[in-house]
Amino acid sequence: MRYLGRVRLSRAARYLTTTDLTVYAIAQSTGYDSEASLGKAFKRAFGQSPGEYRRERASSPIRIADVSATETASQAVAAAKKAGAGPIWRRL
Repeated sequence: MRYLGRVRLSRAARYLTTTDLTVYAIAQSTGYDSEASLGKAFKRAFGQSPGEYRRERASSPIRIADVSATETASQAVAAAKKAGAGPIWRRL
């Protein structure tokens, strides 16, 4: 059951950062009965509400130019961690 919860919340986080769908629509598309149930699970996992998460991610977008063509994925992750950007599933 934990695996399914992580998958659903990861998908919700991705929708929050890549779409303009409402939180209610995201809740419905990720298997939650209501916006409130998604919000409660999301806050437990990420430490902030879905709306706060969306606003925070929108204020600091990832730029493709920040990653050079020769940089490996692990180097990019290390640089992002150093800059304070943790993985979206940090508390799952």
